Amino acid sequence: MGIPIHGVAESEGTHMRRTKAALIGINGFGRKHLDQMLRLREKGVMELAAVSEIRLAAEDRRMLEGEDIKCYTDYKAMLSSERDLDFISLSTPIHLHADMGIDIMESGFNVLLEKPPAVVIQDVDRLIRASRQTGKHCAVNFQLTSGKAFTKLKEAISGGAFGRIHTITGIGMFRRTDDYYRRTPWAGKTKLGETYILDGTINNPLSHLLNNMLALSGMQKGENGQEAAPYEVTGELYRANRIEGEDTSCIRVQMNNGVTMCFYATLCHSQETMPTIRVLGERGSAIWSYDNTLMMESGGKPESFSFGEEDSLENIYLNMIRVIAGEERQLICPVASTRNFVLVSNGAYESSGAIFDIPDRHKLRSVLDGTAVTTIKDAEAIIYAAADGSLLFSESGVPWGVPAKPVDMRTYDKFPVNFGRVVQSV
Repeated sequence: MGIPIHGVAESEGTHMRRTKAALIGINGFGRKHLDQMLRLREKGVMELAAVSEIRLAAEDRRMLEGEDIKCYTDYKAMLSSERDLDFISLSTPIHLHADMGIDIMESGFNVLLEKPPAVVIQDVDRLIRASRQTGKHCAVNFQLTSGKAFTKLKEAISGGAFGRIHTITGIGMFRRTDDYYRRTPWAGKTKLGETYILDGTINNPLSHLLNNMLALSGMQKGENGQEAAPYEVTGELYRANRIEGEDTSCIRVQMNNGVTMCFYATLCHSQETMPTIRVLGERGSAIWSYDNTLMMESGGKPESFSFGEEDSLENIYLNMIRVIAGEERQLICPVASTRNFVLVSNGAYESSGAIFDIPDRHKLRSVLDGTAVTTIKDAEAIIYAAADGSLLFSESGVPWGVPAKPVDMRTYDKFPVNFGRVVQSV
Protein backbone atom coordinates (compact mmCIF):
# COMPACT_ATOMS: atom_id res chain seq x y z
CA MET A 1 0.00 0.00 0.00
CA GLY A 2 1.36 3.43 -0.88
CA ILE A 3 0.86 6.75 0.85
CA PRO A 4 -2.85 7.63 0.62
CA ILE A 5 -3.64 10.17 -2.08
CA HIS A 6 -6.77 12.10 -1.11
CA GLY A 7 -7.94 9.12 0.94
CA VAL A 8 -7.18 6.44 -1.69
CA ALA A 9 -4.02 4.32 -1.57
CA GLU A 10 -1.86 4.16 -4.69
CA SER A 11 -2.34 0.45 -5.22
CA GLU A 12 -6.13 0.87 -5.26
CA GLY A 13 -5.91 3.42 -8.05
CA THR A 14 -7.68 6.74 -8.28
CA HIS A 15 -8.96 9.04 -10.99
CA MET A 16 -8.73 12.07 -8.73
CA ARG A 17 -6.35 14.80 -9.82
CA ARG A 18 -3.03 14.76 -7.98
CA THR A 19 -2.01 17.84 -6.04
CA LYS A 20 -0.05 20.13 -8.33
CA ALA A 21 2.73 22.27 -6.88
CA ALA A 22 5.71 24.45 -7.73
CA LEU A 23 8.87 25.52 -5.93
CA ILE A 24 10.56 28.91 -5.73
CA GLY A 25 14.23 28.61 -4.77
CA ILE A 26 16.12 25.36 -5.36
CA ASN A 27 19.54 26.32 -4.02
CA GLY A 28 20.65 26.17 -0.38
CA PHE A 29 17.90 24.64 1.76
CA GLY A 30 15.68 24.81 -1.31
CA ARG A 31 17.51 21.70 -2.51
CA LYS A 32 15.92 19.75 0.36
CA HIS A 33 12.49 20.99 -0.72
CA LEU A 34 13.23 19.98 -4.30
CA ASP A 35 14.35 16.51 -3.25
CA GLN A 36 11.27 16.12 -1.04
CA MET A 37 8.90 17.17 -3.80
CA LEU A 38 10.59 14.81 -6.27
CA ARG A 39 10.23 11.92 -3.79
CA LEU A 40 6.53 12.65 -3.32
CA ARG A 41 6.18 12.92 -7.09
CA GLU A 42 7.82 9.50 -7.45
CA LYS A 43 5.34 8.09 -4.91
CA GLY A 44 2.45 9.49 -6.91
CA VAL A 45 1.37 11.87 -4.16
CA MET A 46 1.87 15.13 -6.03
CA GLU A 47 2.98 16.65 -9.29
CA LEU A 48 5.89 19.09 -9.37
CA ALA A 49 4.90 21.26 -12.32
CA ALA A 50 7.46 24.06 -12.21
CA VAL A 51 10.38 25.64 -10.38
CA SER A 52 11.71 29.18 -10.29
CA GLU A 53 15.33 29.94 -9.47
CA ILE A 54 17.10 33.20 -10.24
CA ARG A 55 20.48 31.40 -10.33
CA LEU A 56 19.45 28.25 -12.17
CA ALA A 57 22.46 26.08 -13.02
CA ALA A 58 22.55 24.55 -16.50
CA GLU A 59 22.74 21.00 -15.12
CA ASP A 60 19.69 21.63 -12.92
CA ARG A 61 17.74 22.96 -15.89
CA ARG A 62 18.61 19.87 -17.93
CA MET A 63 17.60 17.53 -15.11
CA LEU A 64 14.31 19.31 -14.41
CA GLU A 65 13.27 19.77 -18.01
CA GLY A 66 14.14 16.12 -18.60
CA GLU A 67 11.48 15.34 -15.97
CA ASP A 68 8.95 17.63 -17.73
CA ILE A 69 9.23 20.25 -14.98
CA LYS A 70 9.06 23.79 -16.32
CA CYS A 71 11.87 26.15 -15.33
CA TYR A 72 11.63 29.88 -14.69
CA THR A 73 14.13 32.48 -13.53
CA ASP A 74 11.39 35.01 -12.65
CA TYR A 75 8.91 33.81 -10.05
CA LYS A 76 6.31 36.38 -11.10
CA ALA A 77 6.36 34.96 -14.62
CA MET A 78 5.71 31.55 -13.10
CA LEU A 79 2.79 32.90 -11.06
CA SER A 80 1.28 34.35 -14.25
CA SER A 81 1.79 31.26 -16.38
CA GLU A 82 1.10 28.35 -14.02
CA ARG A 83 -2.48 29.09 -13.03
CA ASP A 84 -3.62 25.61 -11.96
CA LEU A 85 -1.21 25.07 -9.05
CA ASP A 86 -2.60 23.91 -5.70
CA PHE A 87 0.30 25.34 -3.71
CA ILE A 88 3.76 26.82 -4.02
CA SER A 89 6.73 26.14 -1.75
CA LEU A 90 8.97 29.12 -1.09
CA SER A 91 12.59 28.60 -0.02
CA THR A 92 14.41 31.87 -0.61
CA PRO A 93 16.61 34.06 1.64
CA ILE A 94 15.01 34.99 4.97
CA HIS A 95 14.30 38.63 4.13
CA LEU A 96 12.32 37.72 0.99
CA HIS A 97 9.80 35.38 2.63
CA ALA A 98 7.15 37.95 3.54
CA ASP A 99 6.87 39.91 0.28
CA MET A 100 7.08 36.82 -1.92
CA GLY A 101 4.65 34.88 0.27
CA ILE A 102 2.13 37.71 -0.01
CA ASP A 103 2.64 37.86 -3.80
CA ILE A 104 1.89 34.13 -3.99
CA MET A 105 -1.33 34.36 -1.95
CA GLU A 106 -2.55 37.48 -3.73
CA SER A 107 -1.95 35.67 -7.03
CA GLY A 108 -4.41 33.01 -5.89
CA PHE A 109 -2.18 30.24 -4.51
CA ASN A 110 -1.66 28.49 -1.19
CA VAL A 111 1.92 28.73 0.07
CA LEU A 112 4.37 26.75 2.17
CA LEU A 113 7.00 29.16 3.52
CA GLU A 114 10.44 28.11 4.67
CA LYS A 115 11.13 29.28 8.23
CA PRO A 116 11.20 31.91 9.59
CA PRO A 117 8.01 33.31 8.06
CA ALA A 118 9.28 36.88 8.36
CA VAL A 119 12.07 38.86 9.99
CA VAL A 120 10.02 41.61 11.65
CA ILE A 121 6.66 41.65 13.38
CA GLN A 122 5.01 44.03 10.91
CA ASP A 123 5.80 41.60 8.07
CA VAL A 124 4.42 38.50 9.78
CA ASP A 125 1.28 40.53 10.50
CA ARG A 126 1.07 41.32 6.77
CA LEU A 127 1.34 37.62 5.97
CA ILE A 128 -1.41 36.75 8.44
CA ARG A 129 -3.68 39.44 6.97
CA ALA A 130 -2.99 38.28 3.42
CA SER A 131 -3.88 34.70 4.31
CA ARG A 132 -7.15 35.79 5.91
CA GLN A 133 -8.09 38.23 3.15
CA THR A 134 -7.32 35.86 0.27
CA GLY A 135 -8.59 32.72 2.00
CA LYS A 136 -5.36 30.96 1.07
CA HIS A 137 -3.46 28.58 3.33
CA CYS A 138 -0.06 29.81 4.50
CA ALA A 139 1.98 27.09 6.20
CA VAL A 140 5.45 27.57 7.70
CA ASN A 141 8.11 24.87 7.58
CA PHE A 142 8.85 24.63 11.28
CA GLN A 143 8.88 20.91 10.58
CA LEU A 144 10.03 19.77 14.02
CA THR A 145 6.53 20.54 15.30
CA SER A 146 5.33 17.50 13.32
CA GLY A 147 7.18 14.64 15.01
CA LYS A 148 5.54 11.92 17.09
CA ALA A 149 7.51 12.66 20.27
CA PHE A 150 6.69 16.36 20.11
CA THR A 151 3.02 15.66 19.38
CA LYS A 152 2.85 13.32 22.38
CA LEU A 153 4.34 16.00 24.63
CA LYS A 154 1.84 18.60 23.42
CA GLU A 155 -1.01 16.20 24.14
CA ALA A 156 0.37 15.49 27.62
CA ILE A 157 0.55 19.21 28.45
CA SER A 158 -2.93 19.97 27.13
CA GLY A 159 -4.26 16.95 29.04
CA GLY A 160 -2.86 18.28 32.32
CA ALA A 161 -0.36 15.45 32.85
CA PHE A 162 2.11 17.80 34.56
CA GLY A 163 -0.37 20.20 36.16
CA ARG A 164 0.15 23.88 35.40
CA ILE A 165 3.41 24.40 33.51
CA HIS A 166 5.68 27.03 35.06
CA THR A 167 9.04 26.73 33.21
CA ILE A 168 10.13 25.72 29.70
CA THR A 169 13.87 25.70 28.99
CA GLY A 170 15.48 25.15 25.60
CA ILE A 171 19.19 24.51 25.02
CA GLY A 172 20.87 24.31 21.62
CA MET A 173 24.63 24.18 21.01
CA PHE A 174 25.93 23.88 17.46
CA ARG A 175 29.29 24.50 15.79
CA ARG A 176 29.56 26.61 12.63
CA THR A 177 32.77 27.25 10.70
CA ASP A 178 33.92 30.35 8.85
CA ASP A 179 32.70 28.74 5.61
CA TYR A 180 29.17 28.75 6.99
CA TYR A 181 29.24 32.54 7.06
CA ARG A 182 30.63 32.74 3.52
CA ARG A 183 27.91 30.62 1.92
CA THR A 184 25.52 33.50 1.13
CA PRO A 185 25.71 37.32 1.09
CA TRP A 186 23.22 37.50 3.99
CA ALA A 187 24.74 34.88 6.31
CA GLY A 188 25.60 36.35 9.70
CA LYS A 189 24.07 39.72 8.81
CA THR A 190 21.64 41.89 10.73
CA LYS A 191 20.89 43.96 7.63
CA LEU A 192 21.43 43.70 3.89
CA GLY A 193 21.36 47.27 2.65
CA GLU A 194 18.36 48.78 4.41
CA THR A 195 16.56 45.44 4.85
CA TYR A 196 16.69 43.59 8.17
CA ILE A 197 17.96 40.00 8.07
CA LEU A 198 18.59 39.25 11.79
CA ASP A 199 20.42 36.05 10.86
CA GLY A 200 21.72 34.07 13.81
CA THR A 201 20.83 31.43 16.36
CA ILE A 202 17.31 32.78 16.86
CA ASN A 203 16.16 33.12 13.25
CA ASN A 204 18.11 30.36 11.58
CA PRO A 205 19.87 27.24 12.92
CA LEU A 206 18.06 27.10 16.27
CA SER A 207 14.78 28.74 15.29
CA HIS A 208 13.04 25.36 15.55
CA LEU A 209 14.03 25.18 19.21
CA LEU A 210 12.46 28.54 20.06
CA ASN A 211 9.36 27.90 17.97
CA ASN A 212 8.78 24.51 19.59
CA MET A 213 9.12 26.05 23.05
CA LEU A 214 6.43 28.56 22.15
CA ALA A 215 4.23 25.82 20.70
CA LEU A 216 4.45 23.91 23.99
CA SER A 217 3.65 27.03 25.99
CA GLY A 218 0.69 27.55 23.68
CA MET A 219 -0.92 24.34 24.94
CA GLN A 220 -1.69 26.12 28.23
CA LYS A 221 -4.30 28.88 28.31
CA GLY A 222 -4.05 31.95 30.49
CA GLU A 223 -6.07 32.16 33.70
CA ASN A 224 -8.86 33.97 31.86
CA GLY A 225 -8.77 31.55 28.94
CA GLN A 226 -6.76 33.82 26.66
CA GLU A 227 -4.38 32.42 24.04
CA ALA A 228 -0.75 32.18 25.16
CA ALA A 229 1.37 35.19 24.20
CA PRO A 230 4.62 36.76 25.42
CA TYR A 231 4.15 39.91 27.48
CA GLU A 232 7.79 40.55 28.43
CA VAL A 233 11.06 39.60 26.72
CA THR A 234 14.61 40.04 27.98
CA GLY A 235 17.36 39.03 25.58
CA GLU A 236 21.14 39.14 25.42
CA LEU A 237 22.83 38.82 22.02
CA TYR A 238 26.53 38.16 21.49
CA ARG A 239 29.02 37.24 18.79
CA ALA A 240 32.29 35.36 18.99
CA ASN A 241 32.77 35.26 15.22
CA ARG A 242 33.77 38.33 13.23
CA ILE A 243 30.31 38.83 11.83
CA GLU A 244 27.63 41.49 12.02
CA GLY A 245 24.93 39.30 13.56
CA GLU A 246 24.66 37.17 16.68
CA ASP A 247 26.02 33.65 17.11
CA THR A 248 25.21 33.25 20.82
CA SER A 249 22.04 34.25 22.63
CA CYS A 250 19.91 33.84 25.72
CA ILE A 251 16.31 34.94 26.09
CA ARG A 252 13.88 34.94 29.00
CA VAL A 253 10.21 35.24 28.08
CA GLN A 254 7.35 35.84 30.49
CA MET A 255 4.14 34.46 29.02
CA ASN A 256 0.62 35.60 29.89
CA ASN A 257 -0.27 32.03 30.95
CA GLY A 258 2.24 31.94 33.81
CA VAL A 259 5.02 30.17 31.90
CA THR A 260 8.61 31.41 32.06
CA MET A 261 10.56 30.41 28.96
CA CYS A 262 14.37 30.41 28.87
CA PHE A 263 16.21 29.93 25.57
CA TYR A 264 19.98 29.36 25.35
CA ALA A 265 21.78 28.99 22.03
CA THR A 266 25.23 29.15 20.50
CA LEU A 267 26.88 28.32 17.19
CA CYS A 268 30.28 28.38 18.92
CA HIS A 269 30.32 25.08 20.79
CA SER A 270 33.27 22.72 20.41
CA GLN A 271 30.95 20.05 18.98
CA GLU A 272 27.44 19.47 17.65
CA THR A 273 24.97 18.50 20.39
CA MET A 274 21.32 17.46 20.31
CA PRO A 275 19.02 20.38 21.24
CA THR A 276 16.53 19.69 24.03
CA ILE A 277 13.52 21.26 25.70
CA ARG A 278 12.77 20.72 29.40
CA VAL A 279 9.24 21.27 30.68
CA LEU A 280 8.56 21.69 34.41
CA GLY A 281 5.07 21.63 35.88
CA GLU A 282 3.38 21.42 39.26
CA ARG A 283 3.07 17.63 39.12
CA GLY A 284 5.69 16.46 36.67
CA SER A 285 8.31 17.18 34.04
CA ALA A 286 9.46 16.19 30.57
CA ILE A 287 12.49 16.40 28.29
CA TRP A 288 12.01 16.39 24.51
CA SER A 289 14.93 16.09 22.11
CA TYR A 290 15.51 16.77 18.41
CA ASP A 291 16.15 13.02 17.96
CA ASN A 292 12.41 12.30 18.38
CA THR A 293 12.74 11.03 21.94
CA LEU A 294 10.73 12.01 25.00
CA MET A 295 11.15 11.37 28.71
CA MET A 296 8.22 12.19 30.99
CA GLU A 297 7.58 11.93 34.71
CA SER A 298 4.06 12.46 35.99
CA GLY A 299 2.71 11.49 39.39
CA GLY A 300 5.97 9.75 40.23
CA LYS A 301 5.76 7.52 37.15
CA PRO A 302 8.67 7.86 34.66
CA GLU A 303 8.13 7.01 30.98
CA SER A 304 10.48 7.04 27.99
CA PHE A 305 9.57 7.09 24.31
CA SER A 306 11.78 6.79 21.24
CA PHE A 307 10.02 7.10 17.90
CA GLY A 308 13.08 6.70 15.71
CA GLU A 309 13.92 8.58 12.55
CA GLU A 310 11.00 10.45 11.03
CA ASP A 311 10.78 12.52 7.84
CA SER A 312 9.47 15.72 9.39
CA LEU A 313 9.64 17.64 6.11
CA GLU A 314 7.47 14.99 4.46
CA ASN A 315 5.03 15.36 7.37
CA ILE A 316 4.66 19.06 6.58
CA TYR A 317 4.11 18.40 2.87
CA LEU A 318 1.56 15.65 3.41
CA ASN A 319 -0.31 17.81 5.90
CA MET A 320 -0.41 20.68 3.38
CA ILE A 321 -1.67 18.36 0.64
CA ARG A 322 -4.37 16.84 2.86
CA VAL A 323 -5.57 20.20 4.17
CA ILE A 324 -5.93 21.49 0.61
CA ALA A 325 -7.83 18.30 -0.30
CA GLY A 326 -10.13 18.70 2.73
CA GLU A 327 -8.86 15.49 4.36
CA GLU A 328 -7.34 17.26 7.36
CA ARG A 329 -8.77 20.33 9.04
CA GLN A 330 -5.70 22.15 10.29
CA LEU A 331 -2.17 22.93 9.18
CA ILE A 332 0.53 21.66 11.52
CA CYS A 333 2.13 25.11 11.51
CA PRO A 334 -0.07 27.89 10.08
CA VAL A 335 1.49 31.32 9.79
CA ALA A 336 -0.74 32.78 12.53
CA SER A 337 0.79 30.31 15.02
CA THR A 338 4.28 31.71 14.31
CA ARG A 339 3.52 35.30 15.31
CA ASN A 340 4.78 34.66 18.85
CA PHE A 341 8.08 33.42 17.40
CA VAL A 342 8.67 36.67 15.49
CA LEU A 343 7.49 38.68 18.50
CA VAL A 344 10.05 37.00 20.80
CA SER A 345 12.80 37.31 18.19
CA ASN A 346 12.18 41.03 17.76
CA GLY A 347 11.84 41.48 21.52
CA ALA A 348 15.24 39.89 22.11
CA TYR A 349 16.90 42.30 19.69
CA GLU A 350 15.09 45.29 21.21
CA SER A 351 16.04 44.20 24.73
CA SER A 352 19.71 43.63 23.94
CA GLY A 353 19.86 46.90 22.00
CA ALA A 354 22.97 45.72 20.15
CA ILE A 355 25.05 42.61 19.55
CA PHE A 356 28.02 42.50 21.90
CA ASP A 357 31.48 41.17 21.08
CA ILE A 358 32.87 38.35 23.20
CA PRO A 359 36.51 39.28 23.99
CA ASP A 360 39.26 37.22 22.37
CA ARG A 361 40.48 35.87 25.71
CA HIS A 362 37.20 33.98 26.12
CA LYS A 363 37.29 32.17 22.78
CA LEU A 364 39.43 29.79 20.74
CA ARG A 365 40.29 29.61 17.04
CA SER A 366 41.06 26.25 15.43
CA VAL A 367 40.89 24.47 12.08
CA LEU A 368 38.22 21.91 11.22
CA ASP A 369 38.14 20.09 7.87
CA GLY A 370 40.26 22.78 6.25
CA THR A 371 38.30 25.78 7.50
CA ALA A 372 38.63 27.91 10.62
CA VAL A 373 36.14 27.71 13.46
CA THR A 374 35.58 29.92 16.50
CA THR A 375 34.47 28.40 19.80
CA ILE A 376 33.65 29.95 23.17
CA LYS A 377 35.65 28.67 26.11
CA ASP A 378 33.50 26.59 28.49
CA ALA A 379 30.39 27.28 26.40
CA GLU A 380 28.54 24.19 27.62
CA ALA A 381 29.28 24.84 31.30
CA ILE A 382 28.22 28.49 30.91
CA ILE A 383 24.92 27.59 29.28
CA TYR A 384 23.98 24.84 31.73
CA ALA A 385 24.87 26.99 34.74
CA ALA A 386 22.58 29.75 33.48
CA ALA A 387 19.81 27.33 32.51
CA ASP A 388 19.79 25.64 35.92
CA GLY A 389 18.78 28.94 37.52
CA SER A 390 16.69 30.34 34.62
CA LEU A 391 19.28 33.13 34.47
CA LEU A 392 20.59 35.24 31.63
CA PHE A 393 24.34 35.12 31.02
CA SER A 394 24.88 38.53 32.65
CA GLU A 395 23.06 37.29 35.77
CA SER A 396 25.08 34.09 36.11
CA GLY A 397 28.54 35.62 36.47
CA VAL A 398 29.71 35.22 32.86
CA PRO A 399 32.57 37.75 32.50
CA TRP A 400 31.46 38.87 29.02
CA GLY A 401 27.78 39.19 29.93
CA VAL A 402 26.05 42.53 29.32
CA PRO A 403 22.76 43.19 31.18
CA ALA A 404 19.67 43.82 29.09
CA LYS A 405 16.41 45.61 29.82
CA PRO A 406 13.05 43.81 29.72
CA VAL A 407 10.75 44.88 26.89
CA ASP A 408 6.95 44.97 27.21
CA MET A 409 5.57 43.13 24.16
CA ARG A 410 1.83 43.49 24.81
CA THR A 411 1.27 46.27 22.26
CA TYR A 412 4.47 45.85 20.25
CA ASP A 413 3.81 45.94 16.50
CA LYS A 414 6.82 47.42 14.71
CA PHE A 415 10.56 46.67 14.61
CA PRO A 416 12.89 48.37 15.42
CA VAL A 417 12.31 50.69 18.36
CA ASN A 418 15.49 50.36 20.41
CA PHE A 419 17.74 47.96 18.51
CA GLY A 420 20.72 49.61 16.83
CA ARG A 421 20.95 52.63 19.09
CA VAL A 422 24.09 51.17 20.67
CA VAL A 423 26.83 50.71 18.07
CA GLN A 424 29.17 47.74 18.48
CA SER A 425 32.26 47.27 16.35
CA VAL A 426 32.99 43.92 14.73
